[in-house]
Amino acid sequence: MLKKSVWHGLHGRHLFSTPGELRALLLKAVRDELQRAGELISHAASNISDTCWNTSSVSFAWRDFDQCSTWSFLCRTLESLLCQQMLRNCSHGKNAQEPEEVSFLYNALSFKGCNRAGPDSLYHVGGGTQAIPLKIASQLPDKVLLDSQWGSQSDG
Repeated sequence: MLKKSVWHGLHGRHLFSTPGELRALLLKAVRDELQRAGELISHAASNISDTCWNTSSVSFAWRDFDQCSTWSFLCRTLESLLCQQMLRNCSHGKNAQEPEEVSFLYNALSFKGCNRAGPDSLYHVGGGTQAIPLKIASQLPDKVLLDSQWGSQSDG
């Protein structure tokens, strides 16, 4: 199981385990820009009703967020290419899709905690999608032979 994540920056490859360790690797301007993006996301989530998926009283914010892709909403505040790429990678990890393809409303509902019991919870894999290969790997023998054909045995 992985203990560290890798971030490739301008000055090489860096390992980190926690968000705090990653923040320490970033320039102050980048940290500030990501902080502003986080505040924008938090503010957006606070503008959504606590009833989450209840559409009987849709607000202006709800309509605005649904008309924006996650990418177009976040790019309102992201100026640096590094921050854009970092949040693009986060979006890939969260949605398994390009951020241009996902409504910001969907993500705002998720950030608010609405998707834990929402319509998409049926498709969640406990432990994340990485749980599948990790479970398979845990059942493999200590040594795995690569570049071999399965089931081919010479009779001799």
